[in-house]
Amino acid sequence: MPYAPSKAIHAGAAVLLGATMLLLLAAPAAHAAGGTEIGANLGNLLATWARSLFSGVVALVSVVFLVNRRYNDLALFVAASVLVGGLIFSASTVANVIRAIWTTLGA
Repeated sequence: MPYAPSKAIHAGAAVLLGATMLLLLAAPAAHAAGGTEIGANLGNLLATWARSLFSGVVALVSVVFLVNRRYNDLALFVAASVLVGGLIFSASTVANVIRAIWTTLGA
């Protein structure tokens, strides 16, 4: 009986190929500003993707809670998402607040 790869192997290979293509497509954007800012550009690009992915996942999970009429779970999830989203989307403001708190406690 010959070896037949499973669907999971095919799906894993497709995901790996897709991730590789995304990285290759993102590379020119990371190199756009010059050699000294490659890390900053790549970091900004990945942060933008993470924010978009976070928003999409929150929307999909919220719809699932809404369709299943689990309103208490939906309210808790939305509250947690707003808290985490606030930390993600305004990272510089959060860093400044933390610095101010430590400066106040340290003085």
